[in-house]
Order: sequence, then structure tokens, then C-alpha cells
Amino acid sequence: MVRERVSATEIFIPVFFLALIALIAMLMYGDASTVLENRILLTAFALVAAVLFQFSLNSNLPPHGYLTFADKLMIVTYGIMIIGLLIGIMLLNWHHKRDIARSNLIQFYSIRIVPILAIIVYALTFWLLV
Repeated sequence: MVRERVSATEIFIPVFFLALIALIAMLMYGDASTVLENRILLTAFALVAAVLFQFSLNSNLPPHGYLTFADKLMIVTYGIMIIGLLIGIMLLNWHHKRDIARSNLIQFYSIRIVPILAIIVYALTFWLLV
């Protein structure tokens, strides 16, 4: 039986684009609640795509009792996407409460802090695990 080997580009490029989609979704902001709902949907679909991607990665591996580097990378990606979902939900909540000042404040800090946090966490993941 010939086992397929997964190259690094087959792991890193999809994870990079999934995280990029989740981070770009954070730029979606507007006065209409449909914009915020679309932001949440885009991030949620990216999260579902990440889960499905991890299932496809693990289908090539034999059963094992430890986390691979790809698993740890996906956990970091899930965390970033969940943070994006939570921020989107908070924004929609404050938007429905008509607290535009708080909504603007959350948006202002989230688009500045979360991408930097993502870069730091990915850098630490690569530095500590490789």
C-alpha cells in the first residue's frame, strides 16, 4: 500500500487563505445590520471550511494519539476565527441596541488588535513547534 505524503504547501496555503478570509471579514462594517450579519456568515463559513479541511488532512493519516503540527496550526486558526465570530456577534448586538459609539469602538480596536494577535500567535506556533 502506497501512502500519500502531504506537502507543506498543501497545508499552509489553505490555512493562510482561510485565516485571511476571516481577517478580511473583520473589515466589513456599516450602518446596516445586514453587513454585520454577512460578516458573521462569512467568518462562520470560513470556520466550517477549516473544519472540513482538517478532516481531509486527517483522512490521509493513520490513527494516532497525538496532535500533529497541522492539528496545532488548525487549532490556532480556529481560535482566530472564533474571536472574529465573537467580535461580529458583539458588534451586531450593540448595533441592535443602537449604541453606535460602542460599536464603533469595538470595530476600531478589533481591526487593529486581532490581525496583530494572529501574526504573533502564528509566529509563536511556528517558532515553538518547528
